[in-house]
Amino acid sequence: MVRRTLRFLKPLGIALLILALVPCVVEFALRIVWCRRELTVDRESNRVALARSWHTFHELEPLHTTSIPVPDAEPIEFRTNSLGLRGDEIADPKPPGVFRIVCLGDDVILAPEISEAETLTRVLEQELQQRSRVRIEVINAGVPSYCPLLSYLQFRHRLEGLDPDLIIAHFDPSDVFDDRRFRRLTDLGPGERPLVCTHPDLLADPITKPLSESFLTLRLGERLLAGWLSSDTSNDLSRADNPRSRYAWLADDRGDWALQVGLALSAYEHLAEFCRDAEIGLLLASHPAPWQVSTTASRGARIPEQNGIYPGALFEQVEPLERVHEFARSRNLILCDVTGSFRNASSPDLLFQENTHGFSPLGHRLYADQLAAAILLSIDGPWKSETIDEPAMLPAGFERPVQSGAASTPQAPRLSLPVRPNRPASLPPGEAPALVPPEPAQPPFPPQR
Repeated sequence: MVRRTLRFLKPLGIALLILALVPCVVEFALRIVWCRRELTVDRESNRVALARSWHTFHELEPLHTTSIPVPDAEPIEFRTNSLGLRGDEIADPKPPGVFRIVCLGDDVILAPEISEAETLTRVLEQELQQRSRVRIEVINAGVPSYCPLLSYLQFRHRLEGLDPDLIIAHFDPSDVFDDRRFRRLTDLGPGERPLVCTHPDLLADPITKPLSESFLTLRLGERLLAGWLSSDTSNDLSRADNPRSRYAWLADDRGDWALQVGLALSAYEHLAEFCRDAEIGLLLASHPAPWQVSTTASRGARIPEQNGIYPGALFEQVEPLERVHEFARSRNLILCDVTGSFRNASSPDLLFQENTHGFSPLGHRLYADQLAAAILLSIDGPWKSETIDEPAMLPAGFERPVQSGAASTPQAPRLSLPVRPNRPASLPPGEAPALVPPEPAQPPFPPQR
């Protein structure tokens, strides 16, 4: 009887032993692969380091220096200061005789793929300095994957003490998707005012953290299961976690995304209210994605599985852009939309990076030209009046678009601060705007049509 029982239990025990050993062997193999990758690749030397945040979900790691590889070029030295912003340390309190500008935005503004000297903020600083009677300081506050919601929280919690004279708040075409990701994690106060967006890992009890953080086998299983489940929902663009919906609102010509666009921009309404009370200038800036400008721009960044963009795709719909203009118009805010200038360039592909959706150095310079013109024409500041040629400096998208069926009556910009009298009339529809005349001559831009 005992022998019969043992003969029955022996294969069962062997099966259970094999079943227990297989995950161990897989875990051992995965850890060997992981260790070899860690030894051969210095992870901290080729990426921008992010840290979890109690207020803004994530932020740039302060006092971090790294070297970012660039194809066919020298690596880019990327560094952050003690505030977690790219660039040099910032004097606090602000020294007298300084006009300080803070640029809020995402990785397009941060521009880790190009040198500091070629970024939008540095070029804008140089252009305004040529036309200013005092020292100009432009601060790069861009952070990867930020949207108006996180930029507002970043300013209120970390940058308000910098005492800026002007805030440039950028709106990126991917901000609608990012807002959907982070808004559900944000605590809101009275009037739907954002308070904090805390990273979930900071709220989790270390004892109750998932086992996948300790075992690579479970982590691999989670990824395989997630990939299998996502195959059934990859075409559902209404899901906030579907990366294919990142730019889906740009194809909307029926208003299906109107609510999401309004929510994404709403944080700038709270920022505008704060700026009015604090007597700080505010300029909204909007720029295009490569696939709004050309069918071939940023070829290497057209990855449907990551952003829903197929090779050859081009979004030319006007309605999504009009919603951004209407938001600024209805709230008396200045908006500088440079989409027209980028589309009018004879070689628009040169304005973007080849393998990312960010701007090339040429694109940053063109964007800086347009912003400099908008600032000089609309914001009171220490500008030399003899350097301002208003008719020649009018930037693209500075005036509100004329609605269909309406007369093309010039409309004055909507301003949040006292502005210069005799502001110029808007450009006729379809006319390419002139770039800011440089002092002295600068590298040539692609000729405009």
